[in-house]
Amino acid sequence: LKAGGSTFVAPLVARWAEVYAAKAGVKVEYAAVGSGKGIDGVLAGGYAVGLTDAYLTDAQLAAAQTAGKEVRHVPLVLGAVVPAHNVPG
Repeated sequence: LKAGGSTFVAPLVARWAEVYAAKAGVKVEYAAVGSGKGIDGVLAGGYAVGLTDAYLTDAQLAAAQTAGKEVRHVPLVLGAVVPAHNVPG
């Protein structure tokens, strides 16, 4: 099973792929190439699964539909964004 996309989730996907291969006998090949390339890979047909940090745009969803692909958004991981500021003193 070829998949690719988000670098953020790559460590989790590596572990999940290991467990899935052991339980189901299916090898998952995940390429941590970035969310945009994960989307592109799904739309182009190179990836069965693309992992991204954001939902696809309406244009991307329309392109998928035109190509006969069914896209589903399935949240897998939640990440926090923390602002940092240097306070003098």
